[in-house]
Amino acid sequence: MKYIFPTILVLSLFLMPLCAHADSLSYDEAWVFHYAISFSYNGSTTTGSDYSIIGGDAMLPNPGAWTIEVDDAAGSALSRTQFEPSVGAQTVEVPYQNRGFSARIVDDRGTTQSIIDLSGSRVCNDDGVCNADLGENTDNCPTDCGAVNANRQAAIANQSSGLPGGLLLVLADILVIGLVLVVDRRRRA
Repeated sequence: MKYIFPTILVLSLFLMPLCAHADSLSYDEAWVFHYAISFSYNGSTTTGSDYSIIGGDAMLPNPGAWTIEVDDAAGSALSRTQFEPSVGAQTVEVPYQNRGFSARIVDDRGTTQSIIDLSGSRVCNDDGVCNADLGENTDNCPTDCGAVNANRQAAIANQSSGLPGGLLLVLADILVIGLVLVVDRRRRA
């Protein structure tokens, strides 16, 4: 019974630094990117297909018989998103694929309506620096350019600032354990 309190303090020495960062999210967990595929539908065909890259939670499309397939350079499907088109201009959000090369809008008969070149989205090297000379801009590289990059830099700063806080917790634990041992020895004497 007399060792319970010191045992708890010794365990806290190891557990408190782990708990200090339990609620922090990595940058990749905090920001999820999507292709926003925009096009017009006249009731039978699509026109004016384009895309942008957006961050945050996706607006999931209503499932339907049409598909947007994101393919890699070899033509293999990386993702498929089903949706139901409505007449007029619209935007369908699909998951961003790092190796995305093209997006195909496929109708309910399996016919490719549009092919959208996504190779421009691959100029982004995710180095945290907006390299305009390499073609990066806020539209094709939100991770390196614009407000999203500012959030990324803040997340990196928060991660690097965690070490001193963890060290302070360890030092506080050592101090408390030392005080408990001193008080315990005086009590026994």
